[in-house]
Amino acid sequence: MSILALWFGSQLPRFYNFLQSLPTGFFIVFGSSFLLATLIGKGIGILVSRNVDLDKKFKKTQRTKTSKTAMTTKPTAADSHDHHSNAGIASPEELKAFVDKAGDKLLVVDTRTTDFASEPGDETSLKLAGLPTGAFRTKAKNLVWDRANQTMPELPADVAKDTPIITHCGAGTRGGLAKEFLEQHGFTNVINGGGPKQKECWAVYGDK
Repeated sequence: MSILALWFGSQLPRFYNFLQSLPTGFFIVFGSSFLLATLIGKGIGILVSRNVDLDKKFKKTQRTKTSKTAMTTKPTAADSHDHHSNAGIASPEELKAFVDKAGDKLLVVDTRTTDFASEPGDETSLKLAGLPTGAFRTKAKNLVWDRANQTMPELPADVAKDTPIITHCGAGTRGGLAKEFLEQHGFTNVINGGGPKQKECWAVYGDK
């Protein structure tokens, strides 16, 4: 080990003389190249780091979207009732409680029409259950919802604003619109019963 150290020490003057013999431009080029290589290395490191961060953020976003989708599509209690809540239609249980509480004061508003050109779906629903007549469905009135003008005939003036009312059509859309219409005209106790196509709902009040 000592011999190697002595040899290395003896070579230092020669190495020093060698460096002195090199032109000044060599050190400038060498130094510039070293600096450039350092900067390039740092730049590549920054880009790699940013790409890793972006990849992590993208994966996190995808996981969040997947989680939200799973929550959105998760079956709910409403699914067992043909999406009653989502369509603004009361569930069979809600309708039964409503009918029981209303008693003889109950009023059913049927918004369907025999003008099948304007409402083709009513041809099917009327085969399931007809429009109210004098002796048939005595607690019901036929007030046709005018889809083109978004309106319907008003109830007689002697109908109290707190009368318990079930609106319906064939499946529930116009029943919901009729409910909103009546509420805008001051009626405070209105519920959408769907219609004959909602069999479980219809079974509660369809004979009224």
